[in-house]
Amino acid sequence: YFNKYYNDKFKSNQGVEEIFDLIHRYCPGGRWLDVGCGTTTLFWALMTSNISEINCADIYPEALSILNDFIYHNYIPNCYHDIMELYSIDKNYFNECKQKIKKYFVFDALKEWPEEVLKSKFDLVTQFGVFGLCESEEQYLNCFFSVGKALKNGGICIGVNWILSKEYSRDRGVNNCYISKELIVKACDIYYLSLIEYGEKIID
Repeated sequence: YFNKYYNDKFKSNQGVEEIFDLIHRYCPGGRWLDVGCGTTTLFWALMTSNISEINCADIYPEALSILNDFIYHNYIPNCYHDIMELYSIDKNYFNECKQKIKKYFVFDALKEWPEEVLKSKFDLVTQFGVFGLCESEEQYLNCFFSVGKALKNGGICIGVNWILSKEYSRDRGVNNCYISKELIVKACDIYYLSLIEYGEKIID
């Protein structure tokens, strides 16, 4: 992980800046659930504020194990370091975020979420690149049901998905061209959620 992911220099214009901006503007503080987090929760945590507790969820326990190991290392990957310099983030804040990780959940975010997660109620739920792996519109809509159940009243969900090109879809075996603003509005209407902001960006 340290050698392959986020250990190179930060590469701009891939969508990271937009995600950081969303987290900075909409993070409500309190309890945070990062869904389909892989090993990168602490990367996104750099832009949070007033978070009291971090909960991480992924389908692969190995990813969560790597994330947990991160807590006990002083090493900062190059990409994290670049971001901290770019946004003037103190190393102490990075270390504070490590100590806020309280619980790990292992489950498939594209299927029914565990009752323990739904009942926990979070101020912030994030998903970066996860729901876009759904195989159909119906499955995608169901993810919004889970988010609505897991959020506290007035809670915030920040979600970003990469819509794959035809070539990349063939390579990955995933076609998510169904994702659209209309579909997200529909999901919010069905599950009594309010869409605060929507945006699109073309990445070369």
